[in-house]
Amino acid sequence: MKKIILLILLLITTGCSVDYEMIINEDNTASENITIKAENEEETSEIENDPWPIKVYYSDPDSGEYPEKLEGVAYYNEEKMIENNYFQKKLSYMYESEKYYDSNVIKNCYEKFYFTKNSKENTLTLSTSPIFLCMENYPNLNNVNIKITVNKKVTSHNASNVNGNTYNWNITRENYETSGIILTFEDNINKKNEEESKPQVQEKNLNGIIIALISIGVFIIFIIGIFIYKIKNNL
Repeated sequence: MKKIILLILLLITTGCSVDYEMIINEDNTASENITIKAENEEETSEIENDPWPIKVYYSDPDSGEYPEKLEGVAYYNEEKMIENNYFQKKLSYMYESEKYYDSNVIKNCYEKFYFTKNSKENTLTLSTSPIFLCMENYPNLNNVNIKITVNKKVTSHNASNVNGNTYNWNITRENYETSGIILTFEDNINKKNEEESKPQVQEKNLNGIIIALISIGVFIIFIIGIFIYKIKNNL
């Protein structure tokens, strides 16, 4: 059933080209865009007539025996078009904050997909297990290009090449066993929250110091008053 649902991977085995792109925004939301391009009439017919919806989240249940959408399951938005006389299908989805860690497409090509937060360094790290399993599962798949655009400061990565803030991984049959993804970038949201909380902490500390000084001053005045009172009585 999983092979039926993952139309994108089925099409790759027939020789179709697929452009995969993920864009991670400053607020930790992310958009996933996939374009499936037919290269001949047979592939055009297969793409155009395939009725199965494609679920977004790996953890959601698959469709049953019929190509029907299940209630409560998120599916890709689909757009169909003709370009250069051949059919194309474009899939897109906007993830809410940090939910892209459950991407159905990524988790079907990598055994593990990690999403790690480092609160001390205010960073997020996307990483996968090393083997790109789709090369083993689909014998006709020869080349895959993964493109991730990050609208944040990237602190480390293992991309094949970089163009501005876009990081690319080129996976082939020669390197798929060592083609894990590692991408670490600043967590602007967590950093911003910490910076906003600093003035409040400083203000609380300042108020505490002022209260302590006032208390000490009152105590000293009280002691001096008693001392003066005793001197006057002795006189």
